[in-house]
Amino acid sequence: MKQVLLIVLSVILLTPPEIVSGEPTLIQLREKADVSGDTVLLKHIAALTGPDAHDLAGLSIMPAPQSPLPSSISAMYVAQKVRAMHSGVVAFSGSEEVSITQRYVTIPTKTLEEIFIREVMAKSPWKDHATIVVENFKTPGHVRVREIDAQRSQAKFSPHENFLGLTTMTLQFGRGSSSASFNLSARVRAIAHVPVAKTPIDRGALITRADLETRELDISAFPSIILDPQECVGMRAKTGLRQGRPILRINVEVPPVVSRGDLVTLEVRVNSLIVQDKGIALRDGNFSDQIPVKNITSGKQVIGTVIAVSVVQVKI
Repeated sequence: MKQVLLIVLSVILLTPPEIVSGEPTLIQLREKADVSGDTVLLKHIAALTGPDAHDLAGLSIMPAPQSPLPSSISAMYVAQKVRAMHSGVVAFSGSEEVSITQRYVTIPTKTLEEIFIREVMAKSPWKDHATIVVENFKTPGHVRVREIDAQRSQAKFSPHENFLGLTTMTLQFGRGSSSASFNLSARVRAIAHVPVAKTPIDRGALITRADLETRELDISAFPSIILDPQECVGMRAKTGLRQGRPILRINVEVPPVVSRGDLVTLEVRVNSLIVQDKGIALRDGNFSDQIPVKNITSGKQVIGTVIAVSVVQVKI
């Protein structure tokens, strides 16, 4: 009590005479206070009454604790801070020391799951082509964050995440040194109607629309699956395709301009003279590719450049 009275007297004695006669603003310090934010204001640690209560309420006293551990300040320290920023008459009472803690809240598991689902739905490359199912969540047992950070979360995924199968997300609350991060994971499935082989398709065969049908499948195990049947039509099977199996991008290729075994026109250029003959392509080739060709007339093998469909040019 003596210390409190000394504070009151020191404040009054240091105040100009014309102000001392006014009604003082009473500042009653609390023993304990919890704050939500980065700064401790006077209103957080004291009850204020009197003419300047509103103005004094927003005075910044100190940075708020950035961890669950409390910080303590003395009444004398608070009085000095107030005196430095306010010239009116004030009187202190209450606790000689204030213990200040940052206010923390627990994030419910359901909220964590909802955040995970929302972020997956927003970032999944499959969202416009499939029905996304998120299940088998694994979340931390106890997620406590600063109250002010509870609505300031940021989700991060690996740059290589394909959002199929086991998917992991890092959820960060807050910014800077006071931020807290937690890892969440779940199994993500994508259910879509995809093209499958209607009948077995041989390796090297050109795929037609009649070779395909669509089925609803869980594509989680097939990240390189083709979703649109039209992407398959006109492609060549790189491998044999079994009936009912989905078609992956590694299973098909753009057919070459010239295929191995094709009958081609050999166009032989000798200066400005052009001579044509027939040959058999010994290897697949696209435009500008050099491929070996067997001349049907001579039986010799020559190397030529594919310049058009079924046309190989040989320069001598």
